[in-house]
Amino acid sequence: MDTTAFRQALSRLQARAGHGPLGEAPHRSRLVAVFAAAFALSSAAVAFVFARPAPRREALIADRNPSPAPVASAPAAPAASTPPPAPGGPPERVSRYGALSQSNFRRLFLGTIFSQFGMWMLFVGQGWLVFRVLGGSPFQLGLVSAIQGLVSVPVSLVGGGLADRFDRKRLTVAATLTAATSSFAVSYLVLAGSIHIWHLYLTAMLQGLATGIEQPSRQVLIYDTAGQRYVGNAVAVMSMGQNIARITGPTLGGALIGFYGVSVLYIVQSVCFLLAAATTLTLRVPKHARSHGEGFLASLRGGLAYVGRDRVVMALLLVALFMPFLVYPYVQFYAVFVTDVLGLGSSAYGLLASAVGFGSIPGTLYVAWSSSRKGRGRVLLIVTLVYGCLVVLFSFQRHFWPAFTVLVLAGVFNAIYGAVCNSLIQQTVDDRFRGRVMSLYTMTFATIPLGGLLMGIAVSVYGTPLAFGSFAAVATVLCAIVFLTNPRIRRL
Repeated sequence: MDTTAFRQALSRLQARAGHGPLGEAPHRSRLVAVFAAAFALSSAAVAFVFARPAPRREALIADRNPSPAPVASAPAAPAASTPPPAPGGPPERVSRYGALSQSNFRRLFLGTIFSQFGMWMLFVGQGWLVFRVLGGSPFQLGLVSAIQGLVSVPVSLVGGGLADRFDRKRLTVAATLTAATSSFAVSYLVLAGSIHIWHLYLTAMLQGLATGIEQPSRQVLIYDTAGQRYVGNAVAVMSMGQNIARITGPTLGGALIGFYGVSVLYIVQSVCFLLAAATTLTLRVPKHARSHGEGFLASLRGGLAYVGRDRVVMALLLVALFMPFLVYPYVQFYAVFVTDVLGLGSSAYGLLASAVGFGSIPGTLYVAWSSSRKGRGRVLLIVTLVYGCLVVLFSFQRHFWPAFTVLVLAGVFNAIYGAVCNSLIQQTVDDRFRGRVMSLYTMTFATIPLGGLLMGIAVSVYGTPLAFGSFAAVATVLCAIVFLTNPRIRRL
């Protein structure tokens, strides 16, 4: 093949079509299609392998797991891979990766990884698109995130009520398809060269709606597919998968932006959401009790009243709130930190964005290893405070590799914090209020964009380092107060 002639033909096409205002060559749209198709085919093959139909006996076991009062001595209760304990012997220990032995949970696990890929690409692409492509300010970046949060927070509360009353699988699929549609819209506008900041305001509203419906249902599906016996292990394994996506998602996003442009990132993100929806459709979820005797608003009030009565659940939700609201928004301002403080570009941006994910792998492995051990309340206390202090230390860094190292360490403790807090809530909450309580838990993550608005103002006024450090310090102090005033958490 004459490569010189091919290059000359490609150059003539580029000269005739010109370059868009975003600096992306139009011929890259073909590369986008090829890359997206290859990614879709390979991911579909993985989904086919890991999401095979479950054997009938496993389905029966999965149906029995969610029962509120399982009988330990029943002969059919243990999974096939776990032998029953010997009479008079030590108590049965849950397998470190026992949840993965159930095909229903494996499908949910795979779909969640795809969804998390899309979500982390959204964070990377949105930050780069607003701050570097559209020439926006940190305040505008925070405003886009805040719009998403303002929609997601109230919708999450409604989503929890819906998860307690309707088909959780269908709710999750519908919300995931909404997120995919929003991402496809942004990719089209970028390729057409007609993207504006107000377009991102609209798509942020759609993403907030999708997140508010999807996350409560997906959290409850963890319990539905793993059961009471494996819920602690399931949360740890799910967290490990999510953190793998947290590593590879920003890294792939930064590479795609650097080599092909932000439009490719949004297309790949859309494909991830589509694969998440397709995988979730294969779940066979047992029916759950639905309380139709009371109205929807009365059901929501009942869930809030339950949280108000249970001091342990309330304290755990507060611990789960402070870090997402005051610390996690710093991820959205990595582009500002890398550009203004470190003086680097997109490759360093993608690598730094994945640093916490690298550290999260050993953290989640520890949680999976110790999911059946006691004293996790004390573990939650220690890792929460250490994580906050490490983010404060990160704000003082002025060179890439020290900053990267601190974030890796922070990732270890952040992974343990998130997985332990989630599993303690899942195991403490009354099953009748599970969907509504887990909606409050997911609302804590929906506050990230709201915290991003506040942090965006602080970054604009005081600079990135001071904003990062002060927000993390406040969150750490608030969590310490909760632990001091609720000693029952330390005894969990």
